Amino acid sequence: MNISRCFAFSSVLLLAACGDSVPEATDEQLVALLGEHEEAYGQSLPPRILSNTEDCVRLLAGLEDEIVQDIPDEYLGRIKADCRTDLRDRLQVSELNPMEIELSHFENRELGERVSELAQPSREAARQARSEAREAKQKADAEAREVEQQAKIDEAQEKIATLQSSLDDHLEEFAQLCAEFMESRQSAFDQDITVPSHLRWSTPRVCNNNFTQQLSSQIENVSERLAALEPSSGIFGPSIPYFGLADAEYLEAQKEDLESKIQEIKQLLSE
Repeated sequence: MNISRCFAFSSVLLLAACGDSVPEATDEQLVALLGEHEEAYGQSLPPRILSNTEDCVRLLAGLEDEIVQDIPDEYLGRIKADCRTDLRDRLQVSELNPMEIELSHFENRELGERVSELAQPSREAARQARSEAREAKQKADAEAREVEQQAKIDEAQEKIATLQSSLDDHLEEFAQLCAEFMESRQSAFDQDITVPSHLRWSTPRVCNNNFTQQLSSQIENVSERLAALEPSSGIFGPSIPYFGLADAEYLEAQKEDLESKIQEIKQLLSE
C-alpha cells in the first residue's frame, strides 16, 4: 500500500470516528436523561441515576469487562440486551434527549466514566432533597395542627363565654318553667289525678335547689381549664374539657324536656 492510499484510508477511519463522537451534553442533561424523575411529599425531586442504570452504562462502555469476563456469553448478551432496551426507551424521549445521544454512544468509555461519576452524587442529591421535603412536610403538618388546635380552643372559649354572658337569662327562664311545672303537678295531685311515675316521683334536674350553683361552678371550671390550654405541634394536642352542664345545647335540651313535661301535665288537667 503506497503512502497516498494509506493517508486516504486513515482519513476514512478518522471521519468514521468523528461521526461516532458523543454529542456535547451538560452534567444536568445526562442526569436528566438517565435519571429517575420522582416526587416526594408533594415536591419534585432532582433526577437520580439508579445503580442498575449506572451498571448498564458501565457494562456497555466496557468498563466492567474484567468483572464480567467469566459470565457465559449467552447470559451476558441477555443482560446487555435488557440494558439497551432501557436506554433506548430513554433516548426516545425528545424532551430529555435534545442532545440527540444515540444508543451506540454508550459504548464510549469516556461517556461511561462520566455517567458513573455523576451517578452517586445524583442519588445523594435526591436523597437529600427527599429528606428536606419530608422535613418541610412535617413542619407544615405541625403548623397546620397548631392552627387547627388553636381554632378548637378559640371555639370552645367563645362557646363558654357566650353561655356565661347569657347565664342569667337561662336561669330566669328555668326558674319560671320550674315554677310552672311544680304548680301544675301539685294541682294534679290536689285533684287526685293519676300522674305518671316519671312525673310523680322525679323532679327535673334544672329544678333542683343546687342546680344554679352546680352550673355556675361548671362554667367557671371549664373557663379556667380552657384558659390554660395551648396548641401544640403534636398529633393529639390539648384535650378540650368536658362541658357537662356548661353546654348551651344541653341546657336547651333540658328546657325542651321540661316544657314537654309541663304540657303533659296540663293535658292531664284538661281531661
